[in-house]
Amino acid sequence: MLTVGPELVGQRVSLVTRPEWGVGDVLRVQQVGDAWRVSIQFPTGHRQLMSPPAKFVSPGQAAVKRESGWLDQAAGSDLDAKLRTVPEDLRLFLGTALQKFAALLPLYELSDDPKELIRWATAQTGVSQPLTYWTRDELAAAFAVFCRDRDTHVREALDRIAKAGALDEARALLKQAGPQTLAQVFDIAPRIRGRL
Repeated sequence: MLTVGPELVGQRVSLVTRPEWGVGDVLRVQQVGDAWRVSIQFPTGHRQLMSPPAKFVSPGQAAVKRESGWLDQAAGSDLDAKLRTVPEDLRLFLGTALQKFAALLPLYELSDDPKELIRWATAQTGVSQPLTYWTRDELAAAFAVFCRDRDTHVREALDRIAKAGALDEARALLKQAGPQTLAQVFDIAPRIRGRL
């Protein structure tokens, strides 16, 4: 591992956790409290990383990162899949459609605000420092995919609620959730809106 400090400027480095980014040139190193903000130009783009947690090595010493195997990817258990999908306990929820709907509603409180994205990614994957694995742009793109997955599960739950004739209960849950959640659910399920 390379020691992070001003002497790192001008060196070529690889990020231990993201070897696929290639070898980058260190442009700037700034101290921020007890950490360092390192600005690097990789072939894949410009990145600003905090160290710790980011760890750097010389190009010839790049650590081999275990890639997800086909079985991990098929099972949706690699980190990228976990980041982009509704958590398994909600996807495979054992209960009524109304109970699943109630369990999914708090997911509408999430936002794509940069600080919220980091908290969301940590909760989704268990990775304590998501920016060592993904850029902010990658997190924002993953959040958009996550929102589409969330919306699909909510639509399915609402369809089952409508078939069970429990729309009054769904209306009560939506009113408790607040106007922002209400508006988002109406946007994704317009035919339900008329019936609520």
